[in-house]
Amino acid sequence: MPTPPRVGACWGSIFAGTFIAVGAWLLLHLLGMGIGLTAIQPHEPGSLRSVGIGTGVWTLIAPILALFVGGLAVGKLARPLDRAGGVIHGAVLWALATVASITLLWMALTAIIGGAVSAGASVASATAGSAVAAVSGGAGAELTPESLGLSTDDLLAPVNRRLQSEGKPAITGDQLMGAARNALRTSVREGRFDRQLAVNALAENTALSPAEAADIADRLGRGYDARMQAFADTARTRALEAAEGTGKALLGLSLAMVLGLGAAVGGALVSVVLHRRQLARASRRTYERIE
Repeated sequence: MPTPPRVGACWGSIFAGTFIAVGAWLLLHLLGMGIGLTAIQPHEPGSLRSVGIGTGVWTLIAPILALFVGGLAVGKLARPLDRAGGVIHGAVLWALATVASITLLWMALTAIIGGAVSAGASVASATAGSAVAAVSGGAGAELTPESLGLSTDDLLAPVNRRLQSEGKPAITGDQLMGAARNALRTSVREGRFDRQLAVNALAENTALSPAEAADIADRLGRGYDARMQAFADTARTRALEAAEGTGKALLGLSLAMVLGLGAAVGGALVSVVLHRRQLARASRRTYERIE
């Protein structure tokens, strides 16, 4: 007489199938990574791209195979099951295996990030002095009219024509930068261009008239604002690109989870169907012997 289907979940088989699925996933993942890394040709940089594509595809296939094997184990150990019971046991296996895999992945990432932070802290402590010196002393020197999209010759051309007509020596670009350096350094530190500081520095340290100093300061300020706006636009674009990439990754992860659910349920159903066929063949043989 056929055994009636099981009522309720068989947690022992579910946990056993989960361990089998997670273990199989780790084995397949490590196997794929090992094969992929050994396939890299040191003297052919192009091989890295193909290996990366292959590794990515295998990263998607491995958990599907592992969950299918786990579903087969659940269906085998939790007998007897009907189709609905097989679907439920496979779905519970998928949920537990997914949570366990994400937990293991999170623990691994936490350990890696923690090691990187510790290493970075030691490097940062060793280079803190030079970094501070670079920011405070070198940043202002790197911020030049040319870096702001301005030409020193264009800035000084009207001034030098006036000075030449008055029989006075012309102002060089180095003199202009020497007078404006403090204002540019202050702009780097505070994140804004101090126009009044630039006007005062130019008027006091060069032969510029107050009006000429104000004009040059305004042009430097517009160049600084344009450069900061370009930086902001670039940062915003990169942030949006990162958000788009994250969205695509989440969609890919969602698809992988759906495929994994199908694999786990399919494995359990295959096991149920095979068990039913075995029971049917056994019943036929028993009936034939009786006759």
